[in-house]
Amino acid sequence: MRMRLIRFFMTKQKIKIKADPQLASLLPKYLENRKRDLLAFKNFIQQDDFEAIRKLSHSIKGHAASYGFKELTEICAKIERAAEQKNTTVIMQLLTEYENYINNVEL
Repeated sequence: MRMRLIRFFMTKQKIKIKADPQLASLLPKYLENRKRDLLAFKNFIQQDDFEAIRKLSHSIKGHAASYGFKELTEICAKIERAAEQKNTTVIMQLLTEYENYINNVEL
């Protein structure tokens, strides 16, 4: 899985999401909210607020798969673990993956 993610981020390929048709109209707003969450993550990093990072990543992890964003769920699970360990370096690397993912999703 890790190699596939690395390969994706190096090539910047668009990711096609297969979502439930009943959720399709909600996906643009969902992605917009995740982009806003990225700004929140960056603010939390500056404040060394690992608990806020953990809570936000846990929340996203909980609902991303329901919307068809399985890889986002996996990235947020890793961010959550890194926040529990207070590992800023890993969190920053994962936020780069998060940002690349949300910027390359094609609905």
